[in-house]
Amino acid sequence: MPKVVRSDEEWRRLLTPEQYRVTRTSGTEAPFCGGLLDNKEPGIYACACCDAHLGHIFPDGPPPTGLRYRLNSAALVFRPHRPAGPEPE
Repeated sequence: MPKVVRSDEEWRRLLTPEQYRVTRTSGTEAPFCGGLLDNKEPGIYACACCDAHLGHIFPDGPPPTGLRYRLNSAALVFRPHRPAGPEPE
């Protein structure tokens, strides 16, 4: 897949202010407040923009790696799973 290259101005037009702050300036959301925090639906999480800052890795996680990953909901787009079935008439 070819890399998407956009100017800063284009990203500002395409993203919400919060998405831009998080993905393009390495910002972060406050803990436990992301829009996808309580999402339990089946589906796919995709990056909101190419070369995005998705989150942080902290060295205080559980064994065996000792790493803890924190993703920003603002950096993601959720696409719900659509079960296959008969076409509507």
